[in-house]
Amino acid sequence: MFIRGKYLMVGGAILVLTFLGCAIKPHYLKIHPNITAITPPKSVVILPFANIMGFAAANETANSIFTSGFTKKGYCEKVIEPSSALATLAKPEIAEAVTKLRSQFVSTSVINKEAVKSIGNAYEVDAIIWGDLTKWVQDSIGDKQRTQVGISIKMVEVKSGELLWTVMHTHSKESGKGLLGFGGPPSYESVCRKLVDILLENYPFQPEKK
Repeated sequence: MFIRGKYLMVGGAILVLTFLGCAIKPHYLKIHPNITAITPPKSVVILPFANIMGFAAANETANSIFTSGFTKKGYCEKVIEPSSALATLAKPEIAEAVTKLRSQFVSTSVINKEAVKSIGNAYEVDAIIWGDLTKWVQDSIGDKQRTQVGISIKMVEVKSGELLWTVMHTHSKESGKGLLGFGGPPSYESVCRKLVDILLENYPFQPEKK
């Protein structure tokens, strides 16, 4: 058992703690087993999100909210945002490396270390983050309107080529029709912001409380 910052590991399972009680537990969370021995990355590139639904605007919204939230936390001294990553990503060899990284992880859950090295060297960073939008839906349940947003995040260390952190969660929020029987579902943006807060509560390199 060890305690580091907000994290308590018991028999391989990680419980996330806060001073006000237990944080929301994500649907899936995996952190490198030797995370306490790893130096927190000082620089990271956040690659553009992807999704199988084909909602380009949704990708941009999720990318923007996650990147803003991550940057404001001050986790890394240097953060290359998705929009800034596009120029380098346009190079055929880097685009191919990103495709290999994503596709191999999806099919085998194994990190392509050569691809990681190529991407890391191109951006001159310590770590790579990439994400997938897994849900972006608005529907109705009885007289309530519901919005659901799901995101999966992975972070890999460039030097070792090892997965440091992967977290996946879907957050939903409902709203009624209001006093006059009208009203729409909660905005995607508000639900996405709450989801990002949940994801970042589970970031393995939390700064020490002062």
